[in-house]
Amino acid sequence: MKESTRLLKKYKLDQEWFREEIRSGYAVESWRKKLWLVELDLAMELKRVCRAHGLGFFLVGGSMIGAVRHQGFIPWDDDMDIAMFRADYEILLAHPEWFEAPYFLQTPDTDKGYFYSYAKLRNSRTTACTPSFAYQPMNHGMMIDIFPLDPWVPEEGLPLYEKVMELNRDNSSYMRRSNPHMTEAEQKRAEAWSGRDPYENYQEIQRLARSFEGRETDFISHAVITVDAYHSNYFPKEDVAERIEVPFEGFRLPIPKGYHDFLTREYGDYMQLPPLEKRDSGHQEFIFDPDKPYATLLPNP
Repeated sequence: MKESTRLLKKYKLDQEWFREEIRSGYAVESWRKKLWLVELDLAMELKRVCRAHGLGFFLVGGSMIGAVRHQGFIPWDDDMDIAMFRADYEILLAHPEWFEAPYFLQTPDTDKGYFYSYAKLRNSRTTACTPSFAYQPMNHGMMIDIFPLDPWVPEEGLPLYEKVMELNRDNSSYMRRSNPHMTEAEQKRAEAWSGRDPYENYQEIQRLARSFEGRETDFISHAVITVDAYHSNYFPKEDVAERIEVPFEGFRLPIPKGYHDFLTREYGDYMQLPPLEKRDSGHQEFIFDPDKPYATLLPNP
């Protein structure tokens, strides 16, 4: 049975859920709807596990914007970002057995070829990967990203952020080396690897992110990721002190009660739609297939 069909049955939905439609002037195709359902199922599986064990999580980034502005995904989006306070995150990572196949909690400890600085929850019956890492021996199922949140002192944190960025780039360079069909630009990225053990880099990133642990701080940060400018990498702790559940594509998922201040600080007028020419996910190079397992679709490393 195809995974998308299994999930329709699991949630008592019909094929109409996958119907193509126009949202906010953007054509949402059937394949994207299938992708969304896989990610929603991953989020609901995380919600089930967190509720069973007294852990908290909430949507962040574009997923939080989608929840507030669209009551679901941003129509041109294709991923889901989730945050957890460090204590809850560490408990979750200590128990990958809480997830049963096809669900897989991916960290450098559960997947020896994976060297991202944060966890992913994957569905192993599906495929989602960037060609740069297609040959890296790791789970490439469709996923949701799970970021830890740590206490932060903005005026002291910039050197730490820059060091984490350096280590993230180094691990990215390492993972690219498995690709035998690199472009010239990719080759340069791969050659930039320092030679350091990527697992040691990962551990150092976690240590740096926890630099302010035990201190009373007014801010928290998803310090292990460095794709945003530094000033967007931290936010007031009070914004996420409480959570509320909101509708999300017919399901219900948590966001911070202080979502307005959180989103305004990071995005400005987050209710304003971007111009038509900028309505894309930025993941056009990804290989997505919600119905084929990555093990049958991707090349063997």
